[in-house]
Amino acid sequence: MRRVPYSTLQRRVASQLGLDPDLLDGTEFASIRDCISEALEEIWKAAHWSDLKLTEQRRYAPVYNSGTTYSTGDVVYHIGSDDYYQAIQGTIGNEPATQSGTTWTINLQYWAFARGSYDGNEYSNTTAYARGSQVKYSPTGLYYQCHTASTGNLPTSSSYWGALNEFAPTIEWTQSGKTPIGDAVSLHQTDPTINVGAAEIPFDTTPDGIQPRTSNASNSPFLVLMRRPHRFTGDIYSSSSAYTAVTGDDATTTAPSIVTSASGLNGYPGIASLRENTTYSNNAMFYLLYATAEGDGAEGWFRFKSADSTADDAIDFLQPDNILPGNPGRYVRIS
Repeated sequence: MRRVPYSTLQRRVASQLGLDPDLLDGTEFASIRDCISEALEEIWKAAHWSDLKLTEQRRYAPVYNSGTTYSTGDVVYHIGSDDYYQAIQGTIGNEPATQSGTTWTINLQYWAFARGSYDGNEYSNTTAYARGSQVKYSPTGLYYQCHTASTGNLPTSSSYWGALNEFAPTIEWTQSGKTPIGDAVSLHQTDPTINVGAAEIPFDTTPDGIQPRTSNASNSPFLVLMRRPHRFTGDIYSSSSAYTAVTGDDATTTAPSIVTSASGLNGYPGIASLRENTTYSNNAMFYLLYATAEGDGAEGWFRFKSADSTADDAIDFLQPDNILPGNPGRYVRIS
């Protein structure tokens, strides 16, 4: 993909409007910025451009993490058993399923299968229910699963029961660690970049995300997607303004830790904090600096420069490519 500096577009638009690109006021700068963003969005959405298209494996819920505290009703995907589970009581460190040989057994004390519908007899206060029993309770219209053996304890008692929520498999438009989805092109049972003719899964798009229409869709389908169009933000640089990381799908929203490099350069986020904030896992991470200092064309590149070849050694730092340390600026993650 060919890259064109933003300043080139800005200068050309200003010239076409009869404005001096070097003497734009705040209103003119903002108007040109918004026009460029809107034009870019139209071009972006005009076709499924190959350079903007990605294929990623997706899931309908976060992957189970033994260090996460789950509340009743939380849904997770369990890699080992390749299935979805919902917590029927609060838990941490209790895996949804365990393996014995080739058989996976669900942990009924804390988890139930996450399904689109459930089946069970009407609750009876004279029946002795064992762990894992499922019942319907008409007063609430819900199904419940027993996590602690019970007789005569209503399904609404969380000491013995957990409510079963209907699970609608949905690939959310924005998922942690994944590329925000601009448009869903196709959904496949297997990786279409490897398997020619990989079976497609019919789907619907909703405000919540992408939902497969078939009940036998893969638990870990492959989504062919379009990246979201970039929109330029920010105003003309002011030396009296304090700049922080912008918010949005492609920005770091948490204040990163600060490290000092071996050469004494300081004041820039270290690789460990950037990895945590952006989910990128190597030194091929790029940041776009939108506005740094007057005269730099309103663009610049942040990139990693390492004091040695060892990653995660608290020496790697993020340094702007075209300004001195300590100058203010905004940085935004780009692909």
